Amino acid sequence: MPPKKSEKDSKVRQDFLSSFVKSLVLNSISKQEIEEIRKEKGKLRQNIENVRQKIQPPQIYLQQTQMMPSMMHSLKSPLPAPPYNPPQLPPGKRAETINLGKLTQILLDPSVLSIECPGTEKNLLVNRSGSVQTSGIALTKQEINFVVDEFSEKTRIPFGIGVFKAAFQDLIMTAVISEYVGTRFIIQKKTPFSN
Repeated sequence: MPPKKSEKDSKVRQDFLSSFVKSLVLNSISKQEIEEIRKEKGKLRQNIENVRQKIQPPQIYLQQTQMMPSMMHSLKSPLPAPPYNPPQLPPGKRAETINLGKLTQILLDPSVLSIECPGTEKNLLVNRSGSVQTSGIALTKQEINFVVDEFSEKTRIPFGIGVFKAAFQDLIMTAVISEYVGTRFIIQKKTPFSN
């Protein structure tokens, strides 16, 4: 069994290698060449500094930046979104609901536009107001199958291997069902602006 190398030995080796490489570099270039390189660097730095001093922002840019605060007050807000009135149910009839397990709470958030499940035990991707974020929630194979089954049952659309697309109230599900890769899906919310 080889003896353990102490920290002192490794420090000595490191110092030796460092000084050896340093001496190789210093001896490969003459002192005159080193001085010439330093002079060139000094000239280059001086030229850069001279150019910086000569450059001034154009007058148009200065005028625009000075006008910005006054313009901000005169800007009007964008057009308001048209009101969204969900369809009214006849009296005495309740809206049918769908159970999506862990996804239900996420979909209740009005800022959420869609949820994508990229596969088994992979974190969900949530599109919140146009920004896609990775959530800390991952679904098992059984949970994924449960969500697809719920959509199939509520919409009365059977599913099989391939692409499954169904719409229930304001939710649209598109799923790819495969024995080899597993099931993946995306659930999107219908908006007043969607077709």
